[in-house]
Amino acid sequence: MEFLNGREPIRWFSTRKLRRNTGRSAAVSRTRTAKATTFRIPDNVRIYVIASAQHNSPFGSEPVKDGTPAANQSVAGGRCAAGVDGSRWILWVTKGISPPPSRYPTARDRTLVSPKRNNFPKIPDVRFAALHQPSAFSRLRPHIRRGKMKIHPPQSVNEGEYHILVPKVDKDGNDVAGIRLPTVQVPVGTFTGWNLRPRGLAEGELAGFAWFLHPFCQNKGATATHRRSTAIHPRTLQNRDDYVRQFSRAARLLVEQRYLLSEDAERMIAEAKKRRYRNRNRKHELEVCMLFVFLVVVVLFPMPSFAEITKIVIDKREPFAAGHEFGVTGAYEKLVGKAYGEIDPKKHHNKNIINLKNAPLNGRGRVEYSMDMLILKPIDMQRGNQTIFYDVVNRGNQALRVNFGAERSNNPTTLAHAGDGFMMRQGYTLVWSGWQGDVLPVGGRLTTSFPVAKNPDGSPIKRTITTEFVFQKPSFSVPLSFDRESLDVKPYPAVEESMSKARLYRRAGTHAQRELVSADEWSFARCPDGKTKTASNADICLAAGFSPNFIYELTYEARDPIVMGLGFAATRDLISFLRYNASDANPLVDKEMKTPRWVIGFGSSQSGRFLKDLIYQGFNQDEAGRIVFDGAIPHISASRRTFTNYEFAMPGRFSTGLEGHFIPGDEFPFTYETLTDPISKKTDGWLMRCRQQKACPKIMHWDSGTESWQGRNSLVVGDPLAKKTCRYRTTCGSIISQARSTVRRTNPTAACVSN
Repeated sequence: MEFLNGREPIRWFSTRKLRRNTGRSAAVSRTRTAKATTFRIPDNVRIYVIASAQHNSPFGSEPVKDGTPAANQSVAGGRCAAGVDGSRWILWVTKGISPPPSRYPTARDRTLVSPKRNNFPKIPDVRFAALHQPSAFSRLRPHIRRGKMKIHPPQSVNEGEYHILVPKVDKDGNDVAGIRLPTVQVPVGTFTGWNLRPRGLAEGELAGFAWFLHPFCQNKGATATHRRSTAIHPRTLQNRDDYVRQFSRAARLLVEQRYLLSEDAERMIAEAKKRRYRNRNRKHELEVCMLFVFLVVVVLFPMPSFAEITKIVIDKREPFAAGHEFGVTGAYEKLVGKAYGEIDPKKHHNKNIINLKNAPLNGRGRVEYSMDMLILKPIDMQRGNQTIFYDVVNRGNQALRVNFGAERSNNPTTLAHAGDGFMMRQGYTLVWSGWQGDVLPVGGRLTTSFPVAKNPDGSPIKRTITTEFVFQKPSFSVPLSFDRESLDVKPYPAVEESMSKARLYRRAGTHAQRELVSADEWSFARCPDGKTKTASNADICLAAGFSPNFIYELTYEARDPIVMGLGFAATRDLISFLRYNASDANPLVDKEMKTPRWVIGFGSSQSGRFLKDLIYQGFNQDEAGRIVFDGAIPHISASRRTFTNYEFAMPGRFSTGLEGHFIPGDEFPFTYETLTDPISKKTDGWLMRCRQQKACPKIMHWDSGTESWQGRNSLVVGDPLAKKTCRYRTTCGSIISQARSTVRRTNPTAACVSN
């Protein structure tokens, strides 16, 4: 289906750091399919892929040689363009004016190809392994019943394998399809969203969320392929002015096509003018910090949500940014507090929440919960644009991701935390709240208080579970919830009586055989030095030390599962309260006791998966039958959802090329449209339930180049066997963020780049 050309331009987030697409199988078209037919995607969905961009990139920060992102990260995507009065953000929702057409690689036009056929050029010191993440979990689905894993440690079931495709690249190694930003149209190097692991654990396999940048260096070792190409290249640039001229032309064309805001284009051009250009031996070489833009189309979607929020307590109210005036909207204020709610387990809107029926009830027969919240709102709500922008927190962390140059903080207070003030100038009310029930209250994170499920007789629920540990440095003991160096998650305690039955395994590689670690070598204890032990049912100790050269798996009987699915209901209820409750208990009512008219939900990475999962599981309709989110922007979420609405859920965990292959949330369905899975024979789609409810939002789905290799986003645009592809938008060359310690790469990074 062809989409109508809309009139709403897109605002991009520019970044100057790149990372590589690593570890997740992203393309879902079968390579043997010569003639791919297009199937109709929902009219309320747009999909964009930004060519050769990274998964999560700081906006306006310089690239660094090891690929580590700066602290002030912003959205790895883009911003939806707004008109002078800020109304264009909601034109799709309120007036039906379509945004720009979807843009992404497809198998039909052969811009989605087998990893071995993506034409990656030969570059000095760069090894291309054509790897992508396997879809291991899809073969495990039959062993999950009502959110409970039945086999431990998990075992693969040979039921079939999805065929994964990745974007085709040009002679420079940059993606040929999707939204090609000026830095890709006028390249000075090769950007990838993948990299390979160095010596040690899983050597030569995909490194998790790592990337590399290889500039067009005119050095002695450079091959002709990398020094000479058909793309805009230092050889074809006469001088610095010529580079700026071609860069400017590319940026302004994107403005004309409404894929880029005019103010962002001018900012990008200004940055291009600052880049150094020099002539070596009559051969031109650009030494630049690559400006990368991640686009996130911010759309409004009509959705009401009625919630049982019993009260909102505001603990702190203070001026934001010292009372700075943001254009016509004026000054903002910050509200910090807590929302309290309760839900009825008997209502059909809540029956899908795992273990809700086993949670403690109050005197009204309802389950109580609470969650932290933070709001930035116009002091005079009537000067705002009547729209809530709900930014889903990532593992409890918040950020003004849509504002250019905003410093990340869990306590936004100063003008620096507002960046360019884009969202404030447009009049949005910004809301964050906790939803992940196992996040610990450290570092200003937004947390929740969700109940622990019990058996009907009040005894603890016990279940055998499996958890994985991967280390970046040697360690003697860690919490049972240890995940990617994180210590800020509540562990599920071990059952003391069955500790002797627990098993610790290790693997020397992604697909290596499990080795059983002798029971006398480890214990449930804390031992910071490997010698002094303190018994603990929430920690594990290995006296010889955990090694970064192994993947460890612990299978043990755990107790006290949190009713984690309440995160969906709590979010639904809070948003419903803020947009529908016209009493003075609602902090967002204006002087005339009117509430905001629209709500847009935005989530990046884990948060985007949560937002998509919320819609998929039917929580975009409140208990009164009203829509919650009018619009949703799942950003860099690829084909995944979350490990949230399960017994003994672990929402922070997800599958990568190295680990987590049996983590739920990585299985069918993969598309917004309803399809039949050829492996499981199940028919499903991300919008199936909200269609039944008549509560689907308008959706703008944004992915980066990383999601092709690490998140199997080809499954989002085609059926699982790649016989069809649909229209979505992809960001070429986009890349996912990761910590410095995990970016151990084989391929060179940022060679010939000057900062």
